[in-house]
Amino acid sequence: MTRSPEFPPGEPPPPTALIGVDWGPIGVRALRLSAEGEVLATADEHDWRARVAAEGHGAIYAELRHALGVTDGVPGLLSGAVGGRRGWIDAGYVDCPAGPAELGAALVPTPTDPGSFVVPGLRLDTVEHCDLMRGEETRLAGLLESVPGARDGIRDGIVCLPGHHSKWVRLAAGRVQRFATHLTGELIDLCRRHGTPGRTMRGVRHDERAFTAGVDASAKPGGVQHHLFAARALPRTGRLRSEQVHPWLSGLLIGHECRAMRARWTEASAVVLVGAPETMARYASALRRIGVTAVQIDGAVAMARGLARLARRAGLIAAR
Repeated sequence: MTRSPEFPPGEPPPPTALIGVDWGPIGVRALRLSAEGEVLATADEHDWRARVAAEGHGAIYAELRHALGVTDGVPGLLSGAVGGRRGWIDAGYVDCPAGPAELGAALVPTPTDPGSFVVPGLRLDTVEHCDLMRGEETRLAGLLESVPGARDGIRDGIVCLPGHHSKWVRLAAGRVQRFATHLTGELIDLCRRHGTPGRTMRGVRHDERAFTAGVDASAKPGGVQHHLFAARALPRTGRLRSEQVHPWLSGLLIGHECRAMRARWTEASAVVLVGAPETMARYASALRRIGVTAVQIDGAVAMARGLARLARRAGLIAAR
């Protein structure tokens, strides 16, 4: 499927400068971008895992470029799972502290397209903490641009990229100094599909009241392993309805995640959220509950701007 955004009447779209690809664990989105990171058209592949063993990453990438109507002369920049050990090519990692300059200097050419490159991930490897990031670094690069919600960009502060594996990042002078991963989204899904809490759960519809109660429960003594069993006990005793279990559990685990961040970075009174609007709204609600304000930045916009910024850094497209 290809989609093209609408531009004001009488105003032609800017010329295509770059094909950017966000290769996620579930789906792939290819973007036809201007030099400024404006999205001119998009194309998606939702079933790449089923196809890649038979056809290969290169065939899928070529199909996405064709869907966007792009000629061979337009460079490409790919980020995410495509650069992992099981991806098209292992693009490795850049050690933190790092920013767009280090990432742009470490791009890896794709095996079949000399004009296309893969963005490496970021790695934190210290005595007290080891962590990895792949894909989110592009969105972080985009924060340095003017984005809706931050006209002058964001170069310093605490950033949260919520998702299946949420990332909490400390930015300083436009570079990633440190980051920490929380498997909150994966834990919620595992509990729902395979865990004890899922036995009393019905549906996944959001309920703000139940979600807030879960966030509040994360502050009680006993720890997360003890708290998780309440997702089974509360509906058994009539204190939660079955359809409230999922939002309560989400609130509990997101609450634990946000409180862990506050304990790690005690000075953080404001957080920049970067992601999908629905997910950011829940994190913003949990953060408010623990006294932290949040600015919300659309992750799709940040990703597009970040791909363009990295391409300029690497000399793939002309600098502004």
